[in-house]
Amino acid sequence: MCCPLYAQQQEQQTSDDKPVPEPIFSLSHDTLEVVKSFPHDQWSIYTAPLHMNRQPKVWRYLVPFGVGAALIAADKQTLANLPGGHGGRSATIANIGLDGTAAAAVGFWMVGLATHSEHKRETGMLAAASLLNSVIPHTVLSLAFGRRRPYQGFGEERGEGDFLARHSASASFPSGHSMYTWAMASTFADEYRSVPSKIFWYSVATTVTVSRVTGREHFPSDVVVGGAIGYLIAKRIYHAHHHAVSGQ
Repeated sequence: MCCPLYAQQQEQQTSDDKPVPEPIFSLSHDTLEVVKSFPHDQWSIYTAPLHMNRQPKVWRYLVPFGVGAALIAADKQTLANLPGGHGGRSATIANIGLDGTAAAAVGFWMVGLATHSEHKRETGMLAAASLLNSVIPHTVLSLAFGRRRPYQGFGEERGEGDFLARHSASASFPSGHSMYTWAMASTFADEYRSVPSKIFWYSVATTVTVSRVTGREHFPSDVVVGGAIGYLIAKRIYHAHHHAVSGQ
C-alpha cells in the first residue's frame, strides 16, 4: 500500500516542481497572439446569441437592445429637437474620446512591455483585441441595415433614418464610435475595477455616445445598440483571455 502512495506523492511533487513559463514581453509575440486568436474570437462573438440561455441574468444583456429598439420610433422626433447641422464641437469631442481611448490602449500595452508589467500589458492587449474584434461586426451590421444618417436624404421626405436605404460600411446603424469606445472602455473597467476607474472609463464612453447624437451624426438607437454590442464583445474577449491579477 505504501509504495503506490509514495509513487503518487513523488509524481505529484515532480508535477508541482515544473517551472511556470515566464511571460514573454514582446510586441511581435503579443501581436501574433491577437491575430491567432482572432478567428476563434470572431466565431465566439457570432455564435454568442445561440448560448444566451447559459448566461446568468441574461436579461441584463438584452435590456440595451430592447431600449434601442424602442428608441427607433422616437429617433426622428428626438433629432428634430436638436440644433440643425451636424458635426461641430460634438463631433470633435467624440473623436477625441475615441482616439484618446485607443491611445490609452496602446499606452498601457507599451508601458507594460517596457516595464514587464503583466497587468498593464494585458490591459492594452485586450483593449486592442476588443477594438479589433468590433470592426467586422460593425461593418457587417452597417451594410445589412443600411440606415441613412440624420443629415442624409433628399426632398421633403428626406429619408433621414430610413433603413435598407444606404448599404455602406459608414451607415448610421449601429454607431461605430460608440461600439469601439465601449469595447475598449469596458476592458479598462474590468482590468481596473476600482469605483473611480469604472466611473472614469464609462463616463468617457458615455460622452462619446451622447456626442454622436448631439452632433447629429447618429440617432439615439444607433449609439445605444452600438455601445451595447461593443460592451458585450469586450466582456467575451476579457473572459476568454484574462490572466493577470486585476488592479484596483
